[in-house]
Amino acid sequence: MNLLELLDEHGIKYRRSQFDETEIFICCLFCESKGQNADTRFRCGLNVENDKGHCFNCEWKTRAAFSEVAAILGVTVTQRDVPVQGETPSEDSDQSTPLSLPDDFVTFQKAPSGILFDRALRYVKERGVKDWQIEEKKIGVSFTGKYAYRIIFPIYFKHELQGFVGRDFTKQQKLPYLNMPGNKSLYNVPRGRRAKKVVLCEGIFDCLAIEQTVRLADYDVMAVLGRSLTELQEEQIADYRDVILWPDGDIPGVKGFIDVAKHLNQKHRVFVVPPSSYGKDAAEMKRVHRDFIWTTRCRFDSNVELRLRAEVAFNAD
Repeated sequence: MNLLELLDEHGIKYRRSQFDETEIFICCLFCESKGQNADTRFRCGLNVENDKGHCFNCEWKTRAAFSEVAAILGVTVTQRDVPVQGETPSEDSDQSTPLSLPDDFVTFQKAPSGILFDRALRYVKERGVKDWQIEEKKIGVSFTGKYAYRIIFPIYFKHELQGFVGRDFTKQQKLPYLNMPGNKSLYNVPRGRRAKKVVLCEGIFDCLAIEQTVRLADYDVMAVLGRSLTELQEEQIADYRDVILWPDGDIPGVKGFIDVAKHLNQKHRVFVVPPSSYGKDAAEMKRVHRDFIWTTRCRFDSNVELRLRAEVAFNAD
């Protein structure tokens, strides 16, 4: 039995993260036991790969999510059931398979003309991605197999493929995002010269939008593809003096990046771009609004943390 099977067996609904196929969200099972109102907004995040859990409402946190969820459901588990740290409990997961792009993957720079290619490219451009980014990031598309009808965003680090993100461009598939399992690398790590400062955001479209705003200011921009950093991702930003965090303006996004800010504050100068009424995330904003919001970034400290928590809570009401 794995975590998803446990939830299914007890009829507990969950939502998959749009950015990380290993992350799911449920209505927290622990809020009431911690003196909070029952959660009805899927504010409890669970990771089926590393077995971590965190509720953004009652602050329940664990590194043994499977066992604790099983316990509150009154289920007895054996040692065999408990996931191994870092191992995805999936029957079709095969980490021994070399990482590769879909067999029919083709970049838009090399794509032949045709209705499907034109529609896929139009979707990317309507999301605000520029021609120079499409070429530089080797963005492409797949039309067959598991990742059919998805825009493919390859993720490279030191010239080696770390995985990719597939984004449905038809708006008809059940999962908007489908990520290839692999090393949890940051998206858009520079291959050549690096700036002295880096901006971290959640998603790929946010990353590409912010990159347009700070391109001439000598900042690198990378997407975490989630709300927490892996050890590899921390290594990838180790040489940056300044780290600017641009979270999505919802409760999970802000609270997740607050945890990241506290952790990074030990080794970096950390700044945060506060939530805005112009849009939930950078990719939703008009360029003029995004440029203005960028100027509101501030150094992270305890007072800023309180302000961020208050602002996001107020916007959620």
